Amino acid sequence: MTIQDLLKYSIQEVLSNQHLLSEFKDLYKSIHGVYPTCSSCAIASEIRALLETQNKTTINQMDYKFKSPKGEILTFVNANGKKVRCYDTNLNDEFVKGFLTSTQYTTDEEIETRKSLFKILPTLQEEKKEVTTEVTEENIEVKVEPKKRASRKKK
Repeated sequence: MTIQDLLKYSIQEVLSNQHLLSEFKDLYKSIHGVYPTCSSCAIASEIRALLETQNKTTINQMDYKFKSPKGEILTFVNANGKKVRCYDTNLNDEFVKGFLTSTQYTTDEEIETRKSLFKILPTLQEEKKEVTTEVTEENIEVKVEPKKRASRKKK
């Protein structure tokens, strides 16, 4: 049984069915290396944790290899001006793309230094956006200032 098969059942169904419970314990051991505790409330939280790890698992679709992961934190500033951080041992596609292409507060030399951290660079495809300068009524914003309230007199 796989995690996807187990996801079809609710937590209560897994706890009440001995076969599903034993399957859950085997899956938990294969992922975490130990069997879960036996109390029902602890198993319920461990089932939720197992489901969360399943939902968070992403497959890297880009081909890239970091030279020597040391557990250091890599940081870049995204387009919104927020710092994005990730350990070099836990990189994902979105972070690598932003890390290598972010020009916010980054010089060309820093980007080249970042690229030198990789054995194999990912192939980055830039998204091309068409810019239209056509003016229509929908594109025009009209600002309406709120009416001023009369001040109240103190008694």
